Amino acid sequence: MATTRDPRPNLLYDEPPVKPPPLLVAGPLHWMRENLFKSTFDTILTIVAGIGLLALIAGFLGWAITQANWLVITRNFRLFMVGLFPVDEMWRVNLGVLISAFSIGFTTYAFIRIKWRTVIAAAAALIVMAAIVPLTYMIFPPTATYMAVGETTIQSGTAAEQPQTQIAFLGRTGDVIRVVYAPEGSSDEGLTSLQGFADRASGALFNNALNRFATQNRIADLQAQLAGDMLTDEQRISTQETLDGLSVPDAISQTYMLNQPPIIISILDGSTLEPLATGELSPEQTAAAGGLDAEGNPILPPVFEFTLPADGWYVLDKRVPEGVEATAVISVLGLSPIMERNLTNANEYIRLSDEFKIVDQRPEVNDRELPFVSVTDNTYRGAKTFGDFMRLYGAPMLEILLRGLIPAAIAAGIGGLAAMGLVRSRPKPPRNQSETAAARAVIFPLWALTLTLFFILLYGVRGLSPLELGNLLAGFVWVGWMFFAGVNIRHAWGKPLLALIMVLGIAQFALAQNLTPERAIDYIGDLGANGSRLSGALFNVAIWLLVGYFAARQGAARGGQFTARQGVLGILVTAGLWIATLVLPALIINILLANDQISPSQANNLLPVVDTRRWGGLLLTMALTVTAILASFPLGIMLALGRRSSLPLVKGVCTVYIELVRGVPLITVLFMAQLLVPLLNPSLATVENVIRAMIGLTLFSAAYLAENVRGGLQSLPPGQEEAARALGLSSLQITLLVTLPQALRAVIPALVGQCIALFKDTSLVALVGLLDLTGIAKSVTAQPEFVGLQSEAYIFISVVYFIFSYVMAYISRRIEASGSGAVRRFG
Repeated sequence: MATTRDPRPNLLYDEPPVKPPPLLVAGPLHWMRENLFKSTFDTILTIVAGIGLLALIAGFLGWAITQANWLVITRNFRLFMVGLFPVDEMWRVNLGVLISAFSIGFTTYAFIRIKWRTVIAAAAALIVMAAIVPLTYMIFPPTATYMAVGETTIQSGTAAEQPQTQIAFLGRTGDVIRVVYAPEGSSDEGLTSLQGFADRASGALFNNALNRFATQNRIADLQAQLAGDMLTDEQRISTQETLDGLSVPDAISQTYMLNQPPIIISILDGSTLEPLATGELSPEQTAAAGGLDAEGNPILPPVFEFTLPADGWYVLDKRVPEGVEATAVISVLGLSPIMERNLTNANEYIRLSDEFKIVDQRPEVNDRELPFVSVTDNTYRGAKTFGDFMRLYGAPMLEILLRGLIPAAIAAGIGGLAAMGLVRSRPKPPRNQSETAAARAVIFPLWALTLTLFFILLYGVRGLSPLELGNLLAGFVWVGWMFFAGVNIRHAWGKPLLALIMVLGIAQFALAQNLTPERAIDYIGDLGANGSRLSGALFNVAIWLLVGYFAARQGAARGGQFTARQGVLGILVTAGLWIATLVLPALIINILLANDQISPSQANNLLPVVDTRRWGGLLLTMALTVTAILASFPLGIMLALGRRSSLPLVKGVCTVYIELVRGVPLITVLFMAQLLVPLLNPSLATVENVIRAMIGLTLFSAAYLAENVRGGLQSLPPGQEEAARALGLSSLQITLLVTLPQALRAVIPALVGQCIALFKDTSLVALVGLLDLTGIAKSVTAQPEFVGLQSEAYIFISVVYFIFSYVMAYISRRIEASGSGAVRRFG
């Protein structure tokens, strides 16, 4: 504790401890007082807005839990994410997502210092989500399925429903089927409180009971109006006529003598229709339930239970004794509605409770397929309880999310640890550099590699053999090998090593293009027939060499950041990886072929090309967005520079293009790309629709981006360019090194806003036949099981759009905080 000297001699004392400021001066209370309750008007506005917001949230949650049908999301989640991408090739999408998550983790560590408590909080959130799933199934009972039993036709308005005697259902080994009299079916009041899946016959009883009480309420309301003196004579006559036309039907429970007959229940094998178990429910025992028998034991309600012996189809046979006209309503646990899919030659049946799937033919009687517990005929009746909401929607949705979030979180964590290891293995940077400068230097090549691999995985490579796969992977490793060769270029053996690596690379890429010396001689001997093949092969080899050359230059420029030991270690590691990638793919494929795990055709086509028409959902949305952003950025910069050019022709062409594109809506550009361009040039009709949409979005976005960049260039003070010219810099150097970097930093908010707008504008491709997120939502709600559920589908895709837009906006704010405002303050 510091001490101070008192004016009085020979007297020392401690300074008083510094107390924290009052909560009304600093902290949450101070913020609320300054921003929400600063004045009387602010207080009233805050209270009114808070009440309105709470009412809105409460109303939405009430609808989402009690009324909404989120099966349209949980049962079509894969469609929303990847569209019709082949199921057998989904591993490619999953691998691409993991690679992207790794790069995101690496980038996050390089630019955003995340505290350990944030990481722990995220891990804890995943653990809680994972724990909710089993707890939901342990705490909340299964949702009941109500069915009507009897021979009496149930009339509901103009519709007549006959209870089904036999109905097929799916079961798994160990499932317990439990059948009881539905207590809700004994009275009209109970029918109106029914909560669960109900077949059409029991649903008709439910509707009749609701209509009866609605009629009673209507009559009571009309009688109250007539008893008052607020009606005119004409209104009173009309009201009386309406009242005379209404009559309350007899109680539904009495009309159909609900739950009065005995019920005979049987479980039949789905293939042989042989009875596996039979039982009877007695109404007398139900009526006596709760009392004591002659021996003083409590009387339990009748229950039929049976444990299913195997997976497959079963038949529930339910009937009343012959000649009995009464009707009963039973509650069945362990029986869930089924969704039918016939996307392939065989029908596929999926149980909604746990996604249990089967493709066997459903049971038949006299060559007639039995009705099954379909989701269209067994809809949910009544307001859902929170338990039913969690079992039907909450827990399944969490399961789906966790399948992707947990692997992605692990991959992102590995990426962060890799960035941390890279930073700690490098020498400490100078004071004017960030501590994570080493990791930041790797970001651009890392994302270039990530996006390239992701596109290759999505689209595929036609006829990719193990040898070609090894050459492809070795090519990427070779680029890293060249980088470390550049790092060691200052050593006496550096240049010979670089030359050797280049020779090895040329040999590898030439062999990858099947360009052997003998074949090259044949090509040269007949250039007329083989000239295009030779030029294509040489072009591919040249591209790889050019990339390797730039990698070597980058390594030479950053050689001082590596110690001698690290440079040699990098050479050795990349050399080992280069050899491994050339050898291992062929070795692994041969082992799989020897064990008959893959066929020869699969071995010679490891990444079959996926038709882009099968891309859809979020996958297609992100592909369109990323491609359009990356392609439109350099084009937009060139247009902006061209519009500021002193050459009249260049300036005129750029101006006409920008104003022409900005003068038409995006949907017009998309229709032109899809329909008009192939008409103008029939050869373009072979270009895939997704590629046309990417080109249209790129050209459209480039015009708007050009104006954003031009605004940034105009915001710079002229002294910047004048000072650069005084230093002797050329026009190209001034643009690339002085004006353009400052202009781009100045318009970061506008650029990110354009990216967000482009991400949302991709929804317009649904109007030209592409199944992006919006197109998938429209397609899904056209399915018979989910007709009329547009609200749930569009709310879900709105949440997806919001999450990604918010992430982009957050990244924009972080970038702005790192230097965007500096340019504006300078001016």
